[in-house]
Amino acid sequence: PGVAAYAPLADGARVVLLSADPPSEDDERREEERDDPNVYGDWKPQRLRLLELETKAVRTLAAPGERHVRSVVPAPLGSLAAVVLWETPELDNVALAAELVVVDLDADSIAARWPLAAGEATVGWTGERQLCVLAPVEGGGQAGFGVFLAGFDDAELRLVTGGLAADPIALAVDGAPVFAVAEGLDCYLARLEGDELRRLGRHPGSMFQLGASRDGG
Repeated sequence: PGVAAYAPLADGARVVLLSADPPSEDDERREEERDDPNVYGDWKPQRLRLLELETKAVRTLAAPGERHVRSVVPAPLGSLAAVVLWETPELDNVALAAELVVVDLDADSIAARWPLAAGEATVGWTGERQLCVLAPVEGGGQAGFGVFLAGFDDAELRLVTGGLAADPIALAVDGAPVFAVAEGLDCYLARLEGDELRRLGRHPGSMFQLGASRDGG
């Protein structure tokens, strides 16, 4: 299997990868014999791996266990990475309970964790020990999205847009937190300042993906 996602670490010497395990001998036999029934539970989750660029060595981290690693966002500095974990690779998990964890890639251990109401979450770093999260406010696939903050000492995510009469739909995770917020048929951009979203400008129609740079360029 190929690499589903990758992200370089701040040290410039390593890259974190998401990929499933290669096929087993039994998988190859079934493929050759066209023995391919759909069996519940017969899936290969994406695993968290670390590539050393100089040696080309790849290490599989054990901290996520057997859960599916949906996404990974390394911290701007150091060896921490925010990881969204699903119970299985099934896409139904976008609406089912999941978990957000911070993995210490050097120690192969979980440094912090928070429950997610649903697995369709986008994460960005706002500080050395703090994250912002764009995620559904409830599970089940019918609720809108909210902006949450999470500190390493917090047991749960803290919703900061509970009184917002609009729906945040996109987050720029590579710079200062900037959101696209749907309001009627149009959107506006907003920057997270403290616990509030400050409007930056209006955009006709919808926006579903944003990018930002840390140096403002």
